[in-house]
Amino acid sequence: MKEFAEVYEEVSQGKSVRVYEMADFCQIAPQSLYQILNGKRKSTSRDLVLRIAEYLQLRPKEREKLVNSYFMTIIGKDVYIRRKSVTNFFDSYKEGIGDLRFFRTSTIEELPNLMTISNTLDLAQLVYNMFFETKKEVLCMYLPSTFPILANLVRSYEKEGGQLHIEHIFGINRQKQDTELENSTLRTLQNLIPIYMGTTDFKSYYFYEDMDSFMYPFPYYILSHAGLIQIASDFKNAILIKDEKIQSLYYAHFNAQRKYSTPFNVELTKSNQIMKNSLYYWQNNQESVVSYRYYPFLYPLLDEELLKETTMGMDPDFLAESIEYMDCVRAKLEAYPSKLLFTFEGIQKFMKFGYLGEIDSMTENTFNLRDRKEIIGRLIDKYDEYGYMMLKGMFGGIDPLIQLMVTPSRGYVQIFNEHKQSVFLGIRNEKVLFLFKDYLENIPENLVYTPQEAKQLLKRLLE
Repeated sequence: MKEFAEVYEEVSQGKSVRVYEMADFCQIAPQSLYQILNGKRKSTSRDLVLRIAEYLQLRPKEREKLVNSYFMTIIGKDVYIRRKSVTNFFDSYKEGIGDLRFFRTSTIEELPNLMTISNTLDLAQLVYNMFFETKKEVLCMYLPSTFPILANLVRSYEKEGGQLHIEHIFGINRQKQDTELENSTLRTLQNLIPIYMGTTDFKSYYFYEDMDSFMYPFPYYILSHAGLIQIASDFKNAILIKDEKIQSLYYAHFNAQRKYSTPFNVELTKSNQIMKNSLYYWQNNQESVVSYRYYPFLYPLLDEELLKETTMGMDPDFLAESIEYMDCVRAKLEAYPSKLLFTFEGIQKFMKFGYLGEIDSMTENTFNLRDRKEIIGRLIDKYDEYGYMMLKGMFGGIDPLIQLMVTPSRGYVQIFNEHKQSVFLGIRNEKVLFLFKDYLENIPENLVYTPQEAKQLLKRLLE
């Protein structure tokens, strides 16, 4: 990504630009504008950049490129790349894995003891056929998380009613800078989420080293009792070997590699366990929390009477769990300074519909208008103490239904699978947590209401 002045020079190429006329259009001193356009000072605001784009009559992609370069210039390249990686994650994780479907074509036993493959689709088909041979045994994968259509292979097998047990080891080049390492880890999570969301028993491990160092020119492999598939770094060429002695050597390598690899530390929980897991995270947390929810975090503002109303007709155990959750969260917020981000639009919808909004798969019950006003009053009183922060609008690519809670050592993201079902992704990978925490803690000031502004808006909602 280039600096603002470089991008401006690109998008203004061939256009007739009069700096004094542009300055008048943008309502800025000509000398100041000249310095901004030449990279001698930073632009004062995003609005100014948008006015420059309007004056130049830029196409949408050019305008977006100019705005992105402004943010990178303001916050620095490394910070911009970090924030962009989080935005890309939330934009793309929900795109799914496409419609590519595999079907079994042969058994491994039918194939020769030594066979070569020369294209990616044939390799993928061979891997898929191997799934049927592993049965209840563990399938060992020593290959990058970027292996093409891995998620398609796994989900195709699940649709056949199969149950896989996979241990996956992948490497990240340690020579990369810290920012690139963090982003690589997040991209890995993005690639693996479709597998975590399925029914496969999936365990993954990583290490910081170039994987190409092992058995060049076939550095990767997939291994089961049925055979060994050696895979080239281009994911096109591969060799199938059915030899017990060679397979045992690769098992020894895999087990040794796993011992000094680090668990990726991501686990998926079904929606009916989200409350229980969220409670576990708060109970075991001795650190400050940073969280984002479209709706405000209401649980610490409730009491038993209000909880009884909103959980009426549900399992009594859920009420007991909700009370425990409420007390736990409140105690933690009072003990550890935290940040609880929510949107102004979210609070407006709460006032209109009275929906709890915290764990939305649990209850469809709502609060009446009197209770809503009481809760908003408590929000105003506890705004500073509990660390509430109200956003002026949505930011990044975060879906309104996503919930995110992170600390330096643990956190979770509540996301949605292809069936629109809520799932709980528990994360203990430090680099992923750092990226999420950094993203939430460094929201641009112009996107957040000051405490005074927020309280005034909340009071108006009560009128």
